[in-house]
Amino acid sequence: MAFRTDGSSHADGIKNEKALCARLKQDKNLADKIARQSLPSNYTIEHLGGTQNKADGVIRTETNAVELSYKRKKSIYKGSYDHINSSRAYKSIKKYLPELEANFARAKGVQMAVSTARKKINQATNNCWANLTGPVIADLLKKYVTDVNERLRMVITDSTTNDLYVYDFKDTPLYKHIKRKSSITLSGKGKTSRKVLFDGEDIGLRMRIVTNNGISALLGKSKKNKTSIPVVKFQQDKVSNLLSQVANVEKIS
Repeated sequence: MAFRTDGSSHADGIKNEKALCARLKQDKNLADKIARQSLPSNYTIEHLGGTQNKADGVIRTETNAVELSYKRKKSIYKGSYDHINSSRAYKSIKKYLPELEANFARAKGVQMAVSTARKKINQATNNCWANLTGPVIADLLKKYVTDVNERLRMVITDSTTNDLYVYDFKDTPLYKHIKRKSSITLSGKGKTSRKVLFDGEDIGLRMRIVTNNGISALLGKSKKNKTSIPVVKFQQDKVSNLLSQVANVEKIS
C-alpha cells in the first residue's frame, strides 16, 4: 500500500477539523448531541490540533470541557486512520531495532539509489519485528495511545453519507484490552507492518515502522521534503468493524 508523504493527508485533516469546529459553532443542536448534554447558549468551540494536542477541538462551557478527536473517511467501509504517527514512539523502542538503526545511518552517510535504500531498510525492519515482544508493544500503546486518549470523544465523519459517528475512546476494544492487560502478539508477513492481536483477537489494529516523508527525503533526494525520520504508526483498519464493537456509538445523520 502506498502512503502519501507530501503533507496532503495532514492538510486534509486540518481542513476537516476547522470545518467541523465551524459547524459546531453554528449548529447548537449538533453540538448538544456530540457533547451529550444540553449546552448553555454561551458555549464555545475551540480548534486545537497540532502535534502538542491530542484533541483536535474542544466544546467549552463555564464548568465543563469536552475534548474531541476528529477523523474523516471517504467511507467507514474503506481505509484506515492513525492513532499515532510518532517519532517519539520510535525513539522509545529504537534500542530493540539495531539493524534498522544501522541501515538508517548507512543510508544517510552513503550515496545509494532510492530503490536500494528502500529495499535494505524494509528488510531490516522485517528482521527486527521479532525483537518487539508483547510487553514492549503494550507499554508503547499505553504511553502513546490509551493514556493520552482516554478523555477524548471521537467524531468520525463519513464524507460519502455525511454521517457522523460519535463515541468515547474509553469504550473502544483497544482501550479495554490495554486496561485488562490482554496478551499481545504480532501477526503478518509485511516487511514494515504487523497486525496487533489481543488474546489472539484481531481488532483491526496495525503497527507500522516507516519514515514520515519517505526514503527519497531520507536520502536528500526529494524536492518536496528536506528531511525524513523514522516513526511508529498505530493504524486502525476496518473502521466499520470497530464501530460495530464500540458501546454507545451514536450515529448522527
